[in-house]
Amino acid sequence: MNECLAALQALWDERRGERPMPERRDFLAEEFRPWFGHICIVRVEEPAARFRVTLAGLEVVRYYGRDLTGRYLDDEMPVEGFGWVVESYRTCARTGTPQYVTLPTASFNGTTRALNRVMLPCGRDGTVNTIIVGIYPVDVRAG
Repeated sequence: MNECLAALQALWDERRGERPMPERRDFLAEEFRPWFGHICIVRVEEPAARFRVTLAGLEVVRYYGRDLTGRYLDDEMPVEGFGWVVESYRTCARTGTPQYVTLPTASFNGTTRALNRVMLPCGRDGTVNTIIVGIYPVDVRAG
């Protein structure tokens, strides 16, 4: 796992303590400073069928070539090519466990990138209501 993402997951583990997952309110915004730009906060809307991006870091916006803040993932990621993205959020929400994945290499804005992503669920009473996502590039080459 990418060392930056491992450190983010370590913070999540620390905040969770003995619980299955922490609550979003267990984190202060300034605690995310080491990952600023590489963080997304995604709100899980009942019944865990839709995912709205409430914050997209500037580096994430640069990776994807657009700002998804305020948008629903299923509106922005067509099932034909990106259905697996929404499904990975559903898996995280359903299981309540961290999900780590290396996203396949794709071309964004003339640059080819593969991305490492960790999805960290937050909620209470076994229900995920927020997913903290960290995203870092694996490989960057001029396209």
